[in-house]
Amino acid sequence: MPFAEANRVVLAELFGRLYAQAALPDLGKIMTSWRPDVVLRETCEFASVVAAEKAGIGQLEVAISMGLAGPAMVEILKDPLAELSTMAGLSADRGADLLLGSGTLTSVPGVLDGYLALGEAPPEQPAAERRRIWRFRTEGRAKELRLPAAWGNPADPLVYVSYGSVTARQPEFAPVYEATLRTLADVPVRVLMTTGQGLDPAGLEPIPPNSHVGQWWPQEAVMLEAAAVVGHGGFGTTMAALASGVPQVVLPLFSFDQAINAERVAASQRGHSPNRRLGRDRRAAGSFTSGPGRPGFQGRSTRHSSRDLSPPRYHRMLADPRTARQWIHR
Repeated sequence: MPFAEANRVVLAELFGRLYAQAALPDLGKIMTSWRPDVVLRETCEFASVVAAEKAGIGQLEVAISMGLAGPAMVEILKDPLAELSTMAGLSADRGADLLLGSGTLTSVPGVLDGYLALGEAPPEQPAAERRRIWRFRTEGRAKELRLPAAWGNPADPLVYVSYGSVTARQPEFAPVYEATLRTLADVPVRVLMTTGQGLDPAGLEPIPPNSHVGQWWPQEAVMLEAAAVVGHGGFGTTMAALASGVPQVVLPLFSFDQAINAERVAASQRGHSPNRRLGRDRRAAGSFTSGPGRPGFQGRSTRHSSRDLSPPRYHRMLADPRTARQWIHR
């Protein structure tokens, strides 16, 4: 099944229909018995959309990707949302209306944001956005560099590799870890790879001398020294690298938001997306030494000297009221 079509099925049939309809009865009971002041939900959790509305409770979306629920996404969810709304005792079109109009909290800068789309070009945003959007920043930067061990050549640039906490648990994608290590074994970098709890690092032995592998390490501490980050477009690592001014190589694996994040990082010149599986084409290793049309990510000095690769710091942008107005929609 093509990538875009597979994601449409997951969005509509799993998130929109099966998961949401299964969760709705208990969510309705929780809303009635607990009576929260507000319901916070993530972008692809739909049962609470209608459950909160039925209970008369306000709701806000907390964005977990570089994208907002827009007309194209709602069109894919049209039938599941109608069924869900009817189950909750609302009019059939109420769920879609709520999805387009709910307020949103997001840490994504406006220049990287837009409507979510699955394979096709996103529709134009209407002149008057219905929802209210609050853009915020987090203070997650570590104050000092911490690495788990000494390995490789200390003079080589540090490359941080993370494919999140889910990838290793999926057998069809788990080989990407070994492929990444083998591809980077001959590149003059030090590799710090985290796998999550789904993979025992011992299963990747023999580990190349320029690499260190562990299940977890606080990535904020690594960002202080990293010359580049390699990931699959997961929201946490992608945003952490952007906030720290570290260029990225983004290799989306299995969901449409990863592909969107990769495209927007590349378009903003904060990184590169080779658009190929790292393990299938060793030329992808060139992403660490050359980017499209410019010197690449080699050497720690790149992060500090190449202004086109370093996004403005959140705290600097928001400290200036003139800039803050461009980031926060009132």
